[in-house]
Amino acid sequence: MTCVSSHRPFRDSYDIAVNQLNALISWEDVFDSIILFGAPEPEIQSAKVEFIASEPFPRIASLMAAASACKGWTALINADIVVSLRLGAVVQECIRKGMKAITSYRYQFEPPNPDPELSGAKVVDLGFDFFMADATIWKAASDVVPSGYRIGHSRWDNWCLGYFNVTCGKQFVDVTSRRLIF
Repeated sequence: MTCVSSHRPFRDSYDIAVNQLNALISWEDVFDSIILFGAPEPEIQSAKVEFIASEPFPRIASLMAAASACKGWTALINADIVVSLRLGAVVQECIRKGMKAITSYRYQFEPPNPDPELSGAKVVDLGFDFFMADATIWKAASDVVPSGYRIGHSRWDNWCLGYFNVTCGKQFVDVTSRRLIF
């Protein structure tokens, strides 16, 4: 599994840097590779991380195009989202059941959180910061997503919801109840 995202420079904000660092630490345990649009950050360089030079808040079409070049299932995810170690098992279960794509609301928690299970986290808004599918789905989406949509801005997630609902139908599933995305 791969994830694609865009991070904000750590120098911009201490709080944002801490949130992104916590998210990326969780990604290292779940994803085989991580593609980040933006300048390299020494704190998050690893054998799994590939940085792609880009403008701030890159276009969703660019992130989708990168996802379409990956093998297996790839997540498009905001850089401050912590993922559960159970994500891989849930993805495998969805693949076995014939699903084509998944999404989840995010559960909100306040760092630092001493509870590794994040049992106190709650869904507090309607933010979808996580979509996952295979390369063929991402390729088709990248060909038709409006060019003005950018990560870190609203509307792209609603567009993705509509796109996956129309193109995948009942093979697009919301895994929010599995508590995987924080």
